[in-house]
Amino acid sequence: MKKNIAALLFITLIIFAPGTRVLEAQTPPSKSEDFTKNLVRVEKPEAVPEPLAAGFKAIASKDSLAMLSFIASDLLEGRETGTRGFQLAAEYVASLLGLWNIKPLGDIPPPRFSLAQFLSGQPLPTRPAERSFFQEFAILEITESSSRMSLEAHSGTSVKTQSFQPGQDYMNFSPSRGETVASPVVFAGYGVSEKDIGYDDFKNIDVKGKIVLILSGAPGRDNPESPF
Repeated sequence: MKKNIAALLFITLIIFAPGTRVLEAQTPPSKSEDFTKNLVRVEKPEAVPEPLAAGFKAIASKDSLAMLSFIASDLLEGRETGTRGFQLAAEYVASLLGLWNIKPLGDIPPPRFSLAQFLSGQPLPTRPAERSFFQEFAILEITESSSRMSLEAHSGTSVKTQSFQPGQDYMNFSPSRGETVASPVVFAGYGVSEKDIGYDDFKNIDVKGKIVLILSGAPGRDNPESPF
């Protein structure tokens, strides 16, 4: 054991001795992709039409960069539909449209008045005739309910269990009622039954009282001659 340690120390001293150089693997410099080959080049540029010339010349890269820097900032949190960041982005765009004297064609906003005005009997403001830059409509948001899923495969006396993670292995949009469903599982291909072309994934399969496991998509997805 002492000889092995001495040999290891001797090799280490040789490698890292003063005056020696450690050679590193040289990786060839990566070539930068030529993005210009994807551009459509204009053979003969055309002049901007006179009615649009003033607006075209008013576009500056620094202005566009300033606007996009705010729209893409972390403050707006991705601007997902219905979120606070989305509303901030919408208000910002509306303020720019107003600054540019764009005529709004959205909803007519409801009249604004305070509770004190209402209780004091003062005449309430009438509905403004000018429209806003917004058009409001109801949206339906679907969120995943809490769920767990596991699969047990019985083969004789042996039992194998496989657990699945929600949001990663499967998506569940049914309302959670805190119930447990246990039933035999049958596999039915893509779950497609098209008897007109002689295709039926449910042929000779009894699905009554069972959980049906199917594949997503349709058969023949890589076959351009597939009837699906």
